[in-house]
Formats: sequence, C-alpha cells, structure tokens
Amino acid sequence: MAKALVNKGVRLGEMERRQEAIDCYEEVLGRFGDAKEVSLRETVAMALFNKGNRLGEMERRQEAIDCYEEVLSRFGDAKEVSLREPVAKALVNKGNRLGEMERRQEAIDCYEQALSRFGDAKEVSLRETVAIALVNKGNTLGEMERRQEAIDCYEQVLSRFGDAKEVSLREQVAMALFNKGNRLGEMERRQEAIDCYEEVLSRLGDAKEVSLREWVAKALVNKGVRLGEMERRQEAIDCYEEVLGRFGDAKEVSLRETVAMALFNKGNRLGEMERRQEAIDCYEEVLSRLGDAKEVSLREQVAMALFNKGSTLGEMERRQEAIDCYEQVLSRFGDAKEVSLREQVAKALVNKGNTLGEMERRQEAIDCYEQVLSRFGDAKEVSLREQVAMALNSIGFDLLLESKRAWSDEDLRTRGLVAAEARFSRAREQDPNDYFVLGNLAYVNFLSGRRELVSEMLQRAFELGGEELYKETIKDSEKNTVPEDAEFRVLVEKVWAEMQAQKS
Repeated sequence: MAKALVNKGVRLGEMERRQEAIDCYEEVLGRFGDAKEVSLRETVAMALFNKGNRLGEMERRQEAIDCYEEVLSRFGDAKEVSLREPVAKALVNKGNRLGEMERRQEAIDCYEQALSRFGDAKEVSLRETVAIALVNKGNTLGEMERRQEAIDCYEQVLSRFGDAKEVSLREQVAMALFNKGNRLGEMERRQEAIDCYEEVLSRLGDAKEVSLREWVAKALVNKGVRLGEMERRQEAIDCYEEVLGRFGDAKEVSLRETVAMALFNKGNRLGEMERRQEAIDCYEEVLSRLGDAKEVSLREQVAMALFNKGSTLGEMERRQEAIDCYEQVLSRFGDAKEVSLREQVAKALVNKGNTLGEMERRQEAIDCYEQVLSRFGDAKEVSLREQVAMALNSIGFDLLLESKRAWSDEDLRTRGLVAAEARFSRAREQDPNDYFVLGNLAYVNFLSGRRELVSEMLQRAFELGGEELYKETIKDSEKNTVPEDAEFRVLVEKVWAEMQAQKS
C-alpha cells in the first residue's frame, strides 16, 4: 500500500498534478510515518524526498527544504544503503534549493556534507550522488565567481569517476568537463576551454544514450562559441554545422534546442562576417523547425531568431521588414510570463522604436519606448531593467534634439533639456553601466551650462563604451547643431585624446 501511494504520487508528478502528488506522499507519512520495518522506512524516506521535489518545482522552496531536513533528522544515522541513498540525495537537493534562493554558501555546505558522509561509498547510487554534489558545488562556486575553486571541483569529478562505465556517472563526467570549459572560457583561457569540449567529444562522441548525446551537442556548440570569441569564425561555423549534421533530425526537446542554438549562433557568426542573407537563412531555419513549438526552451529560440532576423534586416536597411519581425515577436510572445521571453519582447519594442526613428517616424518610435516603460518599468530583472534604460535614454535623446531644434526659444530649450535630463537620470537608475546614458548625461549637462563635471562624466562613459561611444558622441553632437556643439566636440576630443595618451 505504501509503495503504491508513492508510485501514484510519482505518476501524478509526471502529469504536473503536483498538489495531488503531495497529497499522496502526505498520506504515506500519515499512515506509515512511525513504522519500524526497513521497507516501510524506505518508502517514508522516498515520500518525504519526493514531496520536497514537488514543492521545489512549485517554487515553495523553504517547504521543500523542510522535507529534506526531515529526511536527514529521521534517517541521518541509518546504516542501510537503501536509507543512506535518500539521505545523500536530500542533502544535495537541499543544496540545490538553497542555491536557487541565492543562499550559496549554505548550498555549498550541503554539498560538502554529502561529500564528507558519502565520499568513500562504493555503491553506484551513492557514487552518483557524490559526483552530483561535486558538480553542483563547482557550479555554485562559479556563480560566486570563485572560478578556480569551481574548476578544482570539476577536476575531482574527473579524477574520481573519469573511468566509470555507468551511464549516470559518465553523464556527471561530461557535465564536469563541459562546465570546466565554461569556467575557463569566462577566465578568457579559451584554448583550454576548447580542449575540455574536445575531451567531451573524444570520450562520448559515439555514445548512443540521449543523455550523453546531449553533452556532445552542447560541447560542439560551446566550442563554436569560444572559437567565435577568438574571431576564428569559420571554424566556429564548422562546429555548428557538425551539430546540424549529427543531431539535426533528433526528436528530443533538449537536442532540438541545441540544434536551434547552433543555427542561431551560425547566423550570428555569418552576420559578423557580413554574410547577412546567409545569416537570415539560418534564423529562418530556426523558425521553420521550431515555429510551432510549445516548450518554453524552444519558444525562446524562436523569439531570439525573429529578433536577430529583424536586427540583420535593419543592418541591410530593409527597415519595414525588420519592423515586421519585431511585430511578430510582440504578437507571438507579448503575453508571455517567462523572463527570457519578456526580455525578447522588450528588446523587440526598443529596436522597433529605433528603426522607426531611423525612418523619421518619431511619434511611433516614442510610442514603442513608452510601451517598454508601461510593460516593464517595474521589473526587477536586470535584463529587463537594461531595456527600460534604453527606452528612457531614447526618449531623453529625442527630447534633447527637440530642445536643440527650439534653441532660440530659451523657455522651450530649457524645458526640453530639463525633461531630457530627467529621462537620462531615470535610465541611469535602471542601468548604472549603460555608457550611452552616461554620455548623454554629460552632453545634457554641457548644453545646460553645468560644465564643471562634464569632463569627468565623459571619461567614465568612455571607460565603459570605448571607441564606439566616442564616435557616437561626435555624431550625436552633429544632429540639429547649435553653437555650443562645436565647443562640446572640442572637449570630447580632448578627453578622448588624454585617455589614449594614458594608455600608451
């Protein structure tokens, strides 16, 4: 009866009927929680563990942690392997939930407890949990930017389990190699990162198991990413094409997602090589393959492909077609709740506004930016706040240009500059490191006659934005020119020249 209830809970969980699953596990606890027989204690441990997992999926993380802690308090001293297994898993999953709550050091403490308690275990199930603990400890250290310590964890996985034959352990080895490569890439040790990805390919390239094929596909994609960062673009494209050749017909969602990433990245590299029509062809292939997908991970790829197709069309001055792409993003994903999709919607609105501005359809452009503010103005996520900052910056710059057009009217000019500065200041609150915003704040201060801090503000902006911002600042000062612009350009050139002299 107890096992039947647990199994019923498992099935309900698979059907995403999580509360009903939890009800099953609670019935097990109510009926059998005080049982002494080992077989029933195993089932109680499993019910508590699974209840924690379902609560975690429902983002009720503290309740999930409470379940894992109850596993530890009830069974932490058990000698039977069948009970030691859920204890080990409970420690790891407690760590996972703490990590999701950004309580990273506590998460690491859980992983280390799992390692100290079970690190010498011989049973495959416990060895697998030890490997997972090491990988997850490494991942958490990576999130804390303690990258070398993270790499040390991954290397422990390789030294302990590198020769394992069991698929579950080979998966952890692949994950460790892949993540070691990612950390090395973040440290700009790109060739070493590529070596890690190539080791995944040499170890698992012929694997038939889907769980291992996934890591091969991901390793090829990330090898391509690192090669792209090294400006070895054709080699990067070769990696992406190898993904398409090997996995292009795969049915599994995880592999379809990686194939889409390969196509998307191939398009990006082709765009950098100014082979824009070929880039668009890649984005369109993503759309034709995944356009009707329901899975969030695949819908993300569709949204990104539409956005980048629009950006590329914009670079080709096919502006109305670009706008059509952005509008498709809005119509398809405008009501999405997922942050990753909301980000693409915000970006599409910003770029639609920018494109309309290039077509001198100013009011329509402003309407787009205002939509960003009304939809995402209260967002907490950094990626969305960045788009809000861009929208505010664009509205502010339009107001600044309007004030320059009315320069001879002191009242209109002053009101325009004050309104522009207010938007730039709000933009800076949203994204303090947006160098275009910092540059515009320097510009509006100069035009407003408050020049004492402008050199310092320009220097800070150029430190972040480099030559790109320097050139754009000069261009901006040449729009709707007023007498003060010539003096501003002299100051810009002076600050830039001094910064270059300091470098040399």
